[in-house]
Amino acid sequence: MTTSVPASFEEYAVDRPDARFTDWLRERSEPAWSEATGHPFTRELGSGSLPESAFAEYLVQDYAFVEALVGTFGFAVGQAPGMEVKRPLVEFLDTVTDEENDYFQRAFDALDVPESRRREPEPSETTAAFVDLLGRAAREGGYEETLAVLVPAEWIYEEWATAVAPATGPTGATGDSDSASHGDSPGDGDSAGHSNSPGDGDSVADGENEPTPGSDVELPFYYAEWIDLHAMPAFVEFVEWLRGELDRHGPALSPRREARVAALFERTVDLEVAFFDDAYEDVSERGAGGS
Repeated sequence: MTTSVPASFEEYAVDRPDARFTDWLRERSEPAWSEATGHPFTRELGSGSLPESAFAEYLVQDYAFVEALVGTFGFAVGQAPGMEVKRPLVEFLDTVTDEENDYFQRAFDALDVPESRRREPEPSETTAAFVDLLGRAAREGGYEETLAVLVPAEWIYEEWATAVAPATGPTGATGDSDSASHGDSPGDGDSAGHSNSPGDGDSVADGENEPTPGSDVELPFYYAEWIDLHAMPAFVEFVEWLRGELDRHGPALSPRREARVAALFERTVDLEVAFFDDAYEDVSERGAGGS
């Protein structure tokens, strides 16, 4: 934690009339936050220099994580105060279990990931810790504790993806896959990635290409779509909405629960760094060569 950040949100907000609870949490999580959002793994993913074998292993671990993520969002639906809040979360779940799952299967096919590794992946130590954290946050706390793990998981992906998106080229430009699906904001149900949101129907028909923001680098579809899923404007809107939920409820927490929410947020950020570290160690072990 950055030592200059006040220990409580009340102290943080004293000289900040527009203070956001999630900004306070993010600042407390430094330097891990910057390590996660600017990790070499994501930078090389955006440049196309990341070995495909490393990305395949990363996707296997991410897929092992998705079921726990779905379960945690399910808890959030039950905890959410009101139907107007439950609806975007339900739409998110529909996206993750439909369009996102389709992306994983197409990517696994293209990357020659065996069926056995898709169905029964051996979780890494970091993945297992992440799954445990999601479960404990949802089962042992309330809506705010659940948001404390979901918000950084989604927000980190939005930040790194929007940072690398301007350098990426047409989705699927060098891949042999067909459709591209993009994550969008709560409302109309489209695709999502590891941390994605429901969409407004931006799917691309078989054989068609849709450019990511910017078009300088051509990437295989499984790189370009993964970035797209987390960089599209509607996904950014979903992350903002999710942050807004924690901003709305966080300041009213008791000091004990506020400290717990802050600890959960920071632990999530630390695990995101470790998740990328694990994947990047695979890159380092294989050297600078290809997949």
